[in-house]
Amino acid sequence: AIGSGVGAGVPAGRSCLAIARQPATAGRITTNMLIGTAVCQTPAIFAMVVALILLFKPVGSVAAFPTCAALIGAGLSTGLAAIGSGYGGQAVSQTPSVFGLLISFILIFKSFPETTTLSASVGLLSAGLCMGLGGIGPGIGNGMAAEGAVRWVARRIDYAGDLMRIMLVGQAVSQSTAIYAMVVSLVLIFVV
Repeated sequence: AIGSGVGAGVPAGRSCLAIARQPATAGRITTNMLIGTAVCQTPAIFAMVVALILLFKPVGSVAAFPTCAALIGAGLSTGLAAIGSGYGGQAVSQTPSVFGLLISFILIFKSFPETTTLSASVGLLSAGLCMGLGGIGPGIGNGMAAEGAVRWVARRIDYAGDLMRIMLVGQAVSQSTAIYAMVVSLVLIFVV
């Protein structure tokens, strides 16, 4: 909820400023602000779904170790990845939170054999941390790229095509780090 709260508050505050400057455009500004703030809520919804699954998942008959570590990792994966995506606040920046949700679901629903070795538990907990922390930066970076592009398109509409292409390349590169985090998380779950 941290990222979604900030991600929704920033456009709301800027919309108030824009309406104060251009009262005649209040309807359009408000509509755009509501759409933008709604997109910011997606990662918080993902985190809530994972939290509810974790709350109601029966764990009485499962192996305590490493399953407990996997469940903690599941919460961390979605919860942390939601920070950047919520703050980034646009559709492309949601990808890291989707990756975090995927890793969470694997950690929640995959069966792990009971073991007393610490490496299995640490590996599963690390998988959740890896994806969660690996999703923060790309979500924020994607939002920053989109904000810069929109700001400059408003100033130089004649360069809109070039600005959008550069924005998309920047967002793709930013997403690659979330993909790396997901790959490392999958290796930690299935190989280590």
